[in-house]
Amino acid sequence: MQSEQSEDMLVDTINEALFDLVGDTVIEFSAAGPQIIEDYEADVRGYLDHE
Repeated sequence: MQSEQSEDMLVDTINEALFDLVGDTVIEFSAAGPQIIEDYEADVRGYLDHE
C-alpha cells in the first residue's frame, strides 16, 4: 500500500526534518518544482553522505 501525500506536504515534511540540522528551510519551490536552496546543497549532501 502506497501512501498518498501531496508534493507540498512531502516538501514540508523534509524541511521540518532538516530544520533541526540546518536551522532554515532547505527546499523551496521554483518554476521547475521543488529544489534544494543552493546555499544548503553542500550541507544536505554531507548529511546524506554522513560527512
